[in-house]
Amino acid sequence: ERKYRQGTISVYDTEAERFLYQATTPVDLFAGEVNVVRREGSVFLFVTSRASDTLGHFEVDEAAGDSAAHLTHVRTYDTFGNRAFAGDPYAIASDEDGIMVTHLAQGTLSRWGFRVDSPDTLDFQCALNVPGNISHIAKHPVVDLWYATDRFGGRIHTVEVLPANELVSGVTEGACEMNIVGGINA
Repeated sequence: ERKYRQGTISVYDTEAERFLYQATTPVDLFAGEVNVVRREGSVFLFVTSRASDTLGHFEVDEAAGDSAAHLTHVRTYDTFGNRAFAGDPYAIASDEDGIMVTHLAQGTLSRWGFRVDSPDTLDFQCALNVPGNISHIAKHPVVDLWYATDRFGGRIHTVEVLPANELVSGVTEGACEMNIVGGINA
């Protein structure tokens, strides 16, 4: 609610078919999507905030049950390395290497990778401005491609992510480069 200047994440136990009210956790206002990632024996939850232009990172302790320890805030990301964070982060999708975030305000797609030396930490890797703005992102289940939906023009962009050692342009601000390699008109 706006009067409280925050949102909440509520936890629902699907086995017991009930809400875990003590596990309800405050988050920044106007959350976009939530994404849950299982990684190296841990469970993480990521949530965007359109009001504060941030990406929230939480650790999930399933064994904590209905307690405040169920969700622990790890970090809030609000920059792209040394650059300002793109406005209006919204959708999140993940793969084994990290997450992708769409940013509605500038039509930016950002790539975040899990650190090898600290698997519970993300690092900004690279970003791509997509024509026509984008809203949602999904990973292809078999090939190494991502699909980003055009927010206004009815197009689905096919995006590839190249690691720094395979760059096409030779220019990048991070550890990867993203390129639009095709698309589908809806």
